Amino acid sequence: MIRELQQFKIALDAHAIVAITDYKGKICYVNNKFCEISKYSAEELVGKDHRIINSGYHSKEFFRNLWDTIKSGKIWKGEIRNRAKDNSIYWVDTTIVPFLDDEGKPYQFIAIRAEVTLRKQLEDEILAKVAWQTAILSYAGHAMIATNPEGVIQTFNPTAEDMLGYKAEELVGKATPAVFHEPNEVIDRAAKLSTELGIAIEPGFEVFVARARKNHAYEDEWTYIHKDGTHFPVRLIVTAIKNFNEIIGFLGIAQNITEQKDILNKTKFLATHDELTGLANRYLLYDRIQQLLSDIERNHGSAAMLMIDLNDFKKINDTLGHDIGDLLLKEVSKRLTSTLRAIDTVARLGGDEFVVVTPHVSVAGIKLVVQKIIHLLPYPIFIANNEMKIGVSIGITLIPSEGKDTKTLLKNCDIAMYRAKKMGRNNYQFFSGELSNEVTVLNPKTLD
Repeated sequence: MIRELQQFKIALDAHAIVAITDYKGKICYVNNKFCEISKYSAEELVGKDHRIINSGYHSKEFFRNLWDTIKSGKIWKGEIRNRAKDNSIYWVDTTIVPFLDDEGKPYQFIAIRAEVTLRKQLEDEILAKVAWQTAILSYAGHAMIATNPEGVIQTFNPTAEDMLGYKAEELVGKATPAVFHEPNEVIDRAAKLSTELGIAIEPGFEVFVARARKNHAYEDEWTYIHKDGTHFPVRLIVTAIKNFNEIIGFLGIAQNITEQKDILNKTKFLATHDELTGLANRYLLYDRIQQLLSDIERNHGSAAMLMIDLNDFKKINDTLGHDIGDLLLKEVSKRLTSTLRAIDTVARLGGDEFVVVTPHVSVAGIKLVVQKIIHLLPYPIFIANNEMKIGVSIGITLIPSEGKDTKTLLKNCDIAMYRAKKMGRNNYQFFSGELSNEVTVLNPKTLD
């Protein structure tokens, strides 16, 4: 029996860190492995208690629970962080067994330990990575949605919740991203992707990840659908998540680009439209005229151009202010647009000067249009408790008989408009060669 115990001790010393203490915690025995890991000699340890290797990591409550357990005769198991003589830190997985006397009371304790420092370091690294990932997912300004290889959502970060109106628990493990994609768009993309890749792509999850499977980060614009049914555009990047060469899932990162699209659309609109009235600007007007001239040359059609000037606008602007003047111009623009067809172009060249280009119209037809404008525009306009009545002067040029290029047409319209202005409020005048000769002796200042 004694020999067997000695063999057991040899085996234990060879594979474990062993210490024996008395009832009060004084160290009675340590093996070589204890000395190796603690960097203390046996002489330095025997007679001391375990405070000599206390790292200060654990609370007093931790050690109180430990001692309460073993002093009650029970075995304690746990992990302890200690500090060696050279101040290095090490972790041990510890089992403390009480030796009991004949009355069942402990009189000695044996602590059997195994070093787990490397495992704890790896765990700490994993926990740190998880903490970073959690922080990134929680505070990222983009929606982050991860799926398994089959497309079932595994991660749905707070930004995704805010963006789409779903709580993570509603979708994680239960749905694919198709739930918040526009179905017709998915069908359309599946057809295009099938042609592009030369394989049949079904309209479903594969549409989002087919390129990512081929080691390509896939980026494109998509339409998301909020839980309340609202549609909005996103920029979506999809990448494959791999463990070595095996795809274990996919990550989609989405940014709501509604604001960017609005800014882009507004920029594009302002490039071709007047900012105040929303009418065509000079650039768009010239483009429409050029298209009209080309169409007339091909199809031998006809059209007309009107130049409209508001009478007494300068007086209104000077007396009531530019804000009232701007509101007046907006109202005039609405009235002009309401009298014309969808195929007609209404442009504001600046100030109180407007141009209308109306295709496929006869002389009789253009007269009717002009009469409608002259009838509608002078009708009283009420703005900020001010009643205003304006008159108009309209010059008309027929296309192509009186001009086959933009510059000539605008010049002739301008000549006819000044002639109408000379004739008094709410008049119109067609351009003619005689007017062109007459204008050389007119002083435009007398026409204001």
